[in-house]
Amino acid sequence: MNIKKIVAVLDSHSATIQSAGSFSERLNVVYDVLDKNFPVTSAAAALYGPITSFTDYISRAEIDQLLQVIKKSSDAGHKYVTTDAELNDVLKTIYEIVSD
Repeated sequence: MNIKKIVAVLDSHSATIQSAGSFSERLNVVYDVLDKNFPVTSAAAALYGPITSFTDYISRAEIDQLLQVIKKSSDAGHKYVTTDAELNDVLKTIYEIVSD
C-alpha cells in the first residue's frame, strides 16, 4: 500500500475533510475521496487494457480493506484497528487527519 500517495491525496482534500461536521462525516468524506482517487477496474480491463488499468486495479485492491474499515468506523463512529500493521499505520494517520 502506498501510504505516501494516500496521505498526499488526503492532504490535497484537507479543507473538504475538515469542513465536515462530525467524526463520522469526516470519515465519509475520506472514504469518498479515496474511492474517487483509486478507481475500480475490472480484472479483464487490467489484463487486456492499457497499463494504467493494471496499476489502477492493483492500487484499488491494496486499499479495499482500508476502505472497508473506514466505512465501518464511520458507521459506528468509533476508531478501529486491524491485525495488519501497515493498515493500522494508515488508519492512525487518517484518524489524526479527521480529528484535527
